[in-house]
Amino acid sequence: MERDDDDDDDDEQDTPPQGWGPRPTFFVVYTDGACHGNPGPGGWAAVHPGMRNTAEEEEDGEVAEAASAGWEICGGELETTNNRMELRAAIEGMRRAAQTAPPGVIVQLFTDSNYVLRGASSWMQGWKANGWTTANNQPVKNKDLWQELDATRSELLRGAGGRTLRWVWVKGHAGHRWNERADALAGQGLEARLHQGGPLPPPPRGAPVRASRSTPYRGGRGRGRDRGHRSSGVPPRRRERVAEPDSLPAGW
Repeated sequence: MERDDDDDDDDEQDTPPQGWGPRPTFFVVYTDGACHGNPGPGGWAAVHPGMRNTAEEEEDGEVAEAASAGWEICGGELETTNNRMELRAAIEGMRRAAQTAPPGVIVQLFTDSNYVLRGASSWMQGWKANGWTTANNQPVKNKDLWQELDATRSELLRGAGGRTLRWVWVKGHAGHRWNERADALAGQGLEARLHQGGPLPPPPRGAPVRASRSTPYRGGRGRGRDRGHRSSGVPPRRRERVAEPDSLPAGW
């Protein structure tokens, strides 16, 4: 008698081998900051697209179908820098994750800022050991925000169930859906703050000027996100060139 191949499916168990344990659950947060001029008015944003049960993503950058609802937050300041907005985005993203992430999850915080990534994952430990000074005995730039980030990280990790935090770099201006969404929201945060604080100042002398578009940018793929909004009056976004101002502690 011929064996029905379909019978094999009934015998298979959709469980990992003994000792592997359950698959981890990831709580993903994407952050981004924006600044018009440097210094100048700026915006920040954090996006949680929803829970998922795998660390892998589809090839086009889409997150696998979410198992729970997500959230989006954004804000802005009238006088700031791009690095400070990137830090603020990470802080507020972690703060909201501390309030909403279930126990035991792995919180993956995505940033396109090398300044934030390197500072949070390696530099900050040395700065704290040196009394918040660099290896050259210089005060750490943006120390207030780094200390707030450190405190918020501790709040996130001491939550019930032992959450874990992983910092992940994502390439900006590369069409990644949630990075682009965070970028668009950071622009909205900047715009909303400007409407509260008065008209936008002129761009710095020598700043590049790109053609405007008739409708506000709502997120999407490609490099078009640097364009301004004629309808809102927001000029082209100008990213700060990240020049790492603080050296690594000696021996790192």
